[in-house]
Amino acid sequence: MFLEVLMSFPLVRSVSARGLRVISLAFAIFAIAVSTAAVASAQGSGSQVQNGLSTLQRMDVMRSKLEAMRRSLDSAHRRTECKRHGR
Repeated sequence: MFLEVLMSFPLVRSVSARGLRVISLAFAIFAIAVSTAAVASAQGSGSQVQNGLSTLQRMDVMRSKLEAMRRSLDSAHRRTECKRHGR
């Protein structure tokens, strides 16, 4: 049915059936890619809204976690150095 409708147009009549399949396949792949990109974009922006934090707030949280980890590692390093040197 779809091919019959397409074949009614003069421009399409000059294209072979194989060419129509290739064009249809390319259009389908393009449509899937566009819809996938739209879904991914919507999910990406929704995650920020869901947790309620702005980018700056998330960076501050990550910075404080990294500082706490650095202090902990520095303390552990100092303890191992003291044990190694017998202090």
